[in-house]
This record gives sequence, structure tokens and C-alpha cells, in this order.
Amino acid sequence: MKKKLSKQAREDLTGYSFIAPQILLFLVFILYPIFEGMRMSMFKIKFFGEKFVGFQNYVTIFNDPVFIKSIINTLIFVVAIVGLTVVFSIFVAATVFDKNPKFVFFIRTSYYMPVMVSMVVMSMVWNFLLNPANGLINYLLR
Repeated sequence: MKKKLSKQAREDLTGYSFIAPQILLFLVFILYPIFEGMRMSMFKIKFFGEKFVGFQNYVTIFNDPVFIKSIINTLIFVVAIVGLTVVFSIFVAATVFDKNPKFVFFIRTSYYMPVMVSMVVMSMVWNFLLNPANGLINYLLR
């Protein structure tokens, strides 16, 4: 005898079936590497095996002055980039909000210029490839 699922159970099952692939990808490509990396950090790995050393790898790396300097450099870099990004974003928002035509023109140009430059470069490359007189593709097909 087959038992029918309620409408709520069917809706729940449908929702879970939609998120199942994303959950599986999250587990395989995010969660598993995190735990495997944590596990591996507790071992001294040699060519023919591994030996459990606990937190000794962490003690070694945090006593290394080059590692400490790299952490400080990374923190300075992150703070500088975040600070400059926030200042630039506030500048862009203020100039667009101000509606001064001079600033609006500058912002529109600075946003649209990369689009135009990439289209021009792409058209030049395709012109080089597809030129009927001396294009690379015609040359290779001869």
C-alpha cells in the first residue's frame, strides 16, 4: 500500500531537490577542502608518509619573521585597498548625485571607456583575422 505525501511534504521535497546540487557542490568544493586542509596542517608530510605533529607547524610558522612580515604587509594592503575603494565610491556617488554636468560627463566617460576600448580592440583583432585580402584565416586556408 502506497502512502501519499501531503502537499507540504511534496513542496519541501521539491525545494530540497532544487538545492541538492548546490549543497553537494558546497560540500565537495568548499567544506571538504577546508577540513582536509585543517587535518593536513597537523601533520608533517614526507614523500613516503606523514607524521602527526599537532600544532607544531603553527608554532613554527608564527615564529618565522618573514611570515609575520607578510601578514603585516597583507593587512596594510587590505586596509589601504578597502579605504581607497570606499573613498572612491563615495566620490563617485557624490558626483553622480550632484548632477553637475561636468562631473556626470566624467563619470559616464570613465565607466563607458573600458567598454569602448575592448570593443575597438576586439574589432581590430577580428579585422586582422578575417580580412579578405591579407587576413590570417584566409592565409591559413590557402
